[in-house]
Amino acid sequence: MERATDPAVQTTPMSLREQLQGSIVELGLGAALEQGLLEALHAEVKRNPVMARVDQVLVNEDRVFAVYRPFGEQPPVHHVNVPLRGVQQTSATEPVVGADGYLTDQAVTRHEVPGLGRSSMGEPVALVMHRTESATAASALKSFASGRDGVQYGTHFLIDKDGTIYQTASLGQKTLHVGKIKSRCVEEGTCSEEESRLAEKRGFNPTATHNHEKAKQYPQRYPLNEDSVGIEVVARHVDGSWEAPTAAQTVAINRLVGILQQQYGLGEQDVYAHDVVSYKTLGEGAGLYQPAAVVDNERVQQGGPSR
Repeated sequence: MERATDPAVQTTPMSLREQLQGSIVELGLGAALEQGLLEALHAEVKRNPVMARVDQVLVNEDRVFAVYRPFGEQPPVHHVNVPLRGVQQTSATEPVVGADGYLTDQAVTRHEVPGLGRSSMGEPVALVMHRTESATAASALKSFASGRDGVQYGTHFLIDKDGTIYQTASLGQKTLHVGKIKSRCVEEGTCSEEESRLAEKRGFNPTATHNHEKAKQYPQRYPLNEDSVGIEVVARHVDGSWEAPTAAQTVAINRLVGILQQQYGLGEQDVYAHDVVSYKTLGEGAGLYQPAAVVDNERVQQGGPSR
């Protein structure tokens, strides 16, 4: 049975951390959990700019939610959440990238795909969001391993329908996930006269455009395999449109993106949809990362997405 703190809106000028601390104590989960839960929820609240305050903390059998209700009981309702099991099993340290390039966060399952990681990659400058065009994580992982025409393609992370995050390659190695990049200035309408002239001369020539663009420094160009992290979400392309992420996937995407942004000093402008930067099916990476994701009252009251 779900327990909740008093949903009254905070009116005193307390910090977000203080608001969380008071609400967490009221849950009565015990001192052993309170500090870890405070640190985990506070980190998630800080990552979401929509969370102007914390009005309520909810807990069900497997997740804990910090809730912001800007208009009281009327929608919209904003929330962030953390897995209760992760807080129970780990200390309240921030997730880090280990020496082997794998995240130490308990929300991330290590599933290394031999051969997927290729040559060394420096510190990434961007994240690229993809969809798998497959129905299950198992089929995507099989594709990562088997490759195509003797070459393995895939991303560093794969997010299943239930929100499970798999890390498939080291963050110290590049994977083949971006492909040939488009001209950024052409796509965004910011080309100089010289760049416009060169683009017109090339015409539609993805190889020539890629070779021209890769000589530039980021962010004058789009991210490449050599300097970006790939995140793939299990979803199909059905009847001309892509499946939207499940609620559990949205939570997992936001958590993973937040961890990587913090680790590498990346901003919202450094998160890209794959079809924006490369020649892919329209919408393939669109609508996956939703930093200000809103959920309705019913979903929050039911404890949010299950895992």
